[in-house]
Amino acid sequence: VFALPLALTLATAAPSIAAPDDLIHVGRASSVVDDVQGRIGTQPPKRIIVNEKLFYEQRIITTNDSRSVVEFRDGSELQIGPNAVISLDRFVFNPFESKSEKVITSLAGAFRYISGMETKSSSIEIRTPTATIGIRGSSAEWLVHPLLPTFFTLQHGHATVDTQGGHVEVNPGQSVAAGSAQAPPTAPAPPPAPPPARGVTH
Repeated sequence: VFALPLALTLATAAPSIAAPDDLIHVGRASSVVDDVQGRIGTQPPKRIIVNEKLFYEQRIITTNDSRSVVEFRDGSELQIGPNAVISLDRFVFNPFESKSEKVITSLAGAFRYISGMETKSSSIEIRTPTATIGIRGSSAEWLVHPLLPTFFTLQHGHATVDTQGGHVEVNPGQSVAAGSAQAPPTAPAPPPAPPPARGVTH
């Protein structure tokens, strides 16, 4: 898949028009490398800096050399690679009821999600151009590219991948690809081995 020593980057462009006092705080940019842009509603995009608060319906964008890490209020972490576009569409966190829910739209880029504090009810929905991924677990990676199938790998927990053409259940150590919204996802299988490092001889 992709090796993510991600210190990731975010940019935001959300459809809502909210005054600063009305924004819902969902987390912070715990790591920012190079130029990561964010935009909320009709506000002009601006550069995101380390420890800056991030908000509901914020779009985060990275460039060739930029990346970022989002730390949500529930302690979970979303690592964002270069050339990524992502929107933070929904966030519910109730520590008293031990409940955490997120909806994230991934339009492009490579991502890694790592869960935070253990809750009785925890879920994250990832919306991509070809598939909707539901995760109940602690670690997963996915890649969204306009010229390639959406590729998803689950390390821990349980996940589902849905397209208009079908539904699959994903267990730890399995990967799934979704080539189009109309076609069914591939059958879950072990991820392919990474290519050998260049210049390495045996």
